[in-house]
Amino acid sequence: MQNLQVGFGILLYLFPKVGHRALGASVWTSCMLLLFTQPDGHIQAADGRTSALIQNLRERAEKGDPESQHNLAMLYRKGDGVPKDYESALKWYRRAADRGYAPSQVHLGMMYVTGKGVSRDSREAVPWFRKAAEQGDAQGQYNLASQLLKGEGVAADSSEGTEWMRKAAEQGHKDAEGDLGAMYLNGKGLVKDQSEGVRWLRKAAEHGNVEAASNLAAVYKKGEGVERSNEEAIRWFRRAAEGGDVRAQNNLGVFYAKGDGVQKDEAEAAKWFRMAAERGDAKSQRALAALLLKKEGASAAEHVQAFMWATLATKQGDSIAPEVTRELTEKMTPEQIVEAYRLTRKFVPQNDGEEESE
Repeated sequence: MQNLQVGFGILLYLFPKVGHRALGASVWTSCMLLLFTQPDGHIQAADGRTSALIQNLRERAEKGDPESQHNLAMLYRKGDGVPKDYESALKWYRRAADRGYAPSQVHLGMMYVTGKGVSRDSREAVPWFRKAAEQGDAQGQYNLASQLLKGEGVAADSSEGTEWMRKAAEQGHKDAEGDLGAMYLNGKGLVKDQSEGVRWLRKAAEHGNVEAASNLAAVYKKGEGVERSNEEAIRWFRRAAEGGDVRAQNNLGVFYAKGDGVQKDEAEAAKWFRMAAERGDAKSQRALAALLLKKEGASAAEHVQAFMWATLATKQGDSIAPEVTRELTEKMTPEQIVEAYRLTRKFVPQNDGEEESE
């Protein structure tokens, strides 16, 4: 199947006039953008024809094709094949949105929410989300639901917000599924129903929502609405942790550190604590420091690292970390403590590097 797709793509690339006639210029341009999109999301034609593709896209956009207008806006927003230009992205999103193109209505709304290319204004965003939602766009429904539930840019309305959240979830929108599941578990905006909450969390987790996977793991850990199961909790915490969820990384570290539901493995615990600690999680910073403190045969360098982590956790208000720091002080030289403070000052939490959701 993949070879067939590649072969079809090559034919379109080598014989663009045939592609134009067979598919129509707008669809052909979209096919070309897909064909030359690299794994990192950027566009690069094999022989430098990127500019020609963009020019073709621009021509279609100028003629009023909303899909081309939307795709051109995406390129400007990402700075892909053209200089990053939020104002130009806004212009093309607006043109497509004015023609009723739902994906552009959603993106235009997000430009107002994030203040990219325009003054931040949630009140201006809501009508665009609503236009997309009323066309059945799942992302528009989710965004509108979120605004209504939070009361941002519109008067808070849990009833309408829940209705739109459900519509998006029923279309398989993973964030809506996860939020709806949490709403059922907490009884927020609807009658509390743990079994229904678990059902939606599972759907979301299976669709790749790492926060939902972490929430589902917590449900199994506590035995709320399901039979308590450390094995299931670990399975879902692992999936969420591998997806970058900090809370899951910390919880997985705790399971390995205690040997609860899994064979005790302090090295594995330290790995997960470190991942979360580097993201700035205070509990994980303190837990990692404590592991290094108690580690048999720990090196001076490891004590320096432990001191740094404990100090960082203390700065965030962790109540146990100061005791870890005190015990470490008894094992370290003044020079090592100075070095630990130097590392503490240099520490910058990692971030996931993701763009705002649109």
